[in-house]
Amino acid sequence: MTGSVFKQSTQRRYLRGVACAGSAAAGDSKVEIYKGSVKVGEIFNAATGFPTRDHLFPVGEWIEPNDEIAAKITDAAATNPLNLLLDFVG
Repeated sequence: MTGSVFKQSTQRRYLRGVACAGSAAAGDSKVEIYKGSVKVGEIFNAATGFPTRDHLFPVGEWIEPNDEIAAKITDAAATNPLNLLLDFVG
């Protein structure tokens, strides 16, 4: 998300859930989700390929205006890339 225009917003948003998929095998990669400097979620890749709404892990956090959202990969994929889906309301 480095350099992404989506990591901050001037609007209040509700982060409903996060999904992660990719790598060569499900469950072999871990991603931590941060709101500012506070960790609000920790997920594993649920499948290979691209994430869908079926892969969402609930987060349920309000993101205040100008708070940054960050994803930190703490156990990297062995071969293929990881794909993240963030589900916002508002």
